[in-house]
Amino acid sequence: MEIKVYANSDDAQIVWKIAAPIDDCRGFAIYRRRHGETDYGILKNRVGFKGEKGDKNGEQPSTVWPFQRFMWTDYKARSGDVISYKVVPMVGGKGKLEPKMEEASPWTDEITVSPSGAGGIAAYFNRGIVASQWLSRVLSRDGSVVPQKKLSTIIDDPADRTRKFLAGQIRIAILKLLDDVKKSQDRIYAALFELNDPELTSALGDLGHRANVILANGAHKSGKDENESARKELGRAKVNVFDRLAPSTHLAHNKFVVVCNSNDAPQYVLTGSTNWTKTGLCTQANNAIIVKNSELAGYYKAQWDALKDAGNAFTKQLKVDNAQRSASLQWAQRSLKVWFTPLNQMQDLEEARQLIHQTRRGLLFLMFNPGPTSESLLSAITDLQQNSNVIVKGVVNQDPSTAKNPVQIFRTKDVLRGSFQVALPAAIEKHVSYWIPELKKLQGAWAMVHSKVIVIDPFGNESVVMTGSHNMGPAASKNNDDNLLIIKNDPELAAAYAVNIISIFSNYRWRYNRLYNKQARAFTDLKDDAKWQDGHLRGDDLKELDFWLGK
Repeated sequence: MEIKVYANSDDAQIVWKIAAPIDDCRGFAIYRRRHGETDYGILKNRVGFKGEKGDKNGEQPSTVWPFQRFMWTDYKARSGDVISYKVVPMVGGKGKLEPKMEEASPWTDEITVSPSGAGGIAAYFNRGIVASQWLSRVLSRDGSVVPQKKLSTIIDDPADRTRKFLAGQIRIAILKLLDDVKKSQDRIYAALFELNDPELTSALGDLGHRANVILANGAHKSGKDENESARKELGRAKVNVFDRLAPSTHLAHNKFVVVCNSNDAPQYVLTGSTNWTKTGLCTQANNAIIVKNSELAGYYKAQWDALKDAGNAFTKQLKVDNAQRSASLQWAQRSLKVWFTPLNQMQDLEEARQLIHQTRRGLLFLMFNPGPTSESLLSAITDLQQNSNVIVKGVVNQDPSTAKNPVQIFRTKDVLRGSFQVALPAAIEKHVSYWIPELKKLQGAWAMVHSKVIVIDPFGNESVVMTGSHNMGPAASKNNDDNLLIIKNDPELAAAYAVNIISIFSNYRWRYNRLYNKQARAFTDLKDDAKWQDGHLRGDDLKELDFWLGK
């Protein structure tokens, strides 16, 4: 058995492959060992054989309810864990399974669940997927009603354990950054699109005059300043607040922070997709990245200065200057490029599009809404459908197609089949076998997947990661304040993002498939025969396994 494990700040992804189907195999148990312990735990499954019941949490060990697949995300890996895994075939019929140890994998090499990448780059993720069974069980004891109001109450309370769990490592990273600055003589220079999270707003306020914040007006519907309350709170705390109130044709959409020392020399930068809001932290899928490179931080600080000087204006000269401030640098084995927008000629999208078209093995992505035009990076990704040897997996928050500008990303007769698979967020709406009803999104919210990230050929030295605040379409490139960070040749970082993307895709894939594919609707229980293996070991499923195994 071949086996590979990848990890990021929060999850571990296990991938394995066998040469041929195993006789009488009903699936696989996954053993997990922490910190080299001689004892091990057994991962649990929420899906069982027909007629069987789980424990009080609706689960059973995978030695009882084995995993009928060849990839699994361990969501219960903990940050800081040093872990290894063993995958064991379970043979025999329902209720009489036995491990077939002679065909089990060896224990994998230990891997650390950590945000810290090699050489000063760290990626962080939250758990802001509300369409999940664990959250449904938290919100509803009887499994029949999923109350929206209860979730709103949870994310309003900084002390709530569920809120902290939903906000995950992103919350921890931002609060640590602010606390580190508070304990030192450092200063921060932030450009924020939205700010309403009570915990983050308070932590910013604690920095007083050492915090410098360019604060936008959010989506500014009907001319309203969405950040009015936070603007006043920061002012009372003596934070230096600079308004950037965008007109209706633009968004001041950045979410970056530059940390400078007491002499105002840039030290490092935080960027990514995360708005500093309750929903950004807790109910949307987001990412954040910290790059401890003073040169890159200097480019972001120069952009901050330019935005401060621009005030509320979006001028033609700003576009020209943004193209000049966008910059490249070499750092150890990797290369970094940052684009600042708006730009006149969408040079950022052109460079990114060329990288997408050069994909050799696979591309993974998450997008909010890049827009319905052929100029978006989603359109460039759909071009990869022509190459069946390239694996593509991704989630887009909403279908960007319009009657005027159709984007052919969803195959109505072949939903989520083949090497090219794109899903929309979906949820379980009514009780079905082992699943209870779920929320799709928080009431009043309009984003489920808010992360903006593309990962190309992650398992090798030709990897590419693109992320930032940029929505990856022409509106971001031509109209909005945004940043797009492109990092090449950092396979550890690329693998971390790949684990996050595939965990979100896997969560939505089955739910979305059930809405459109009759064959998928039939899957509600484990199969009590060995035939389930057949489809996984040929065709596109086999290509995907080889992709994750680095072949």
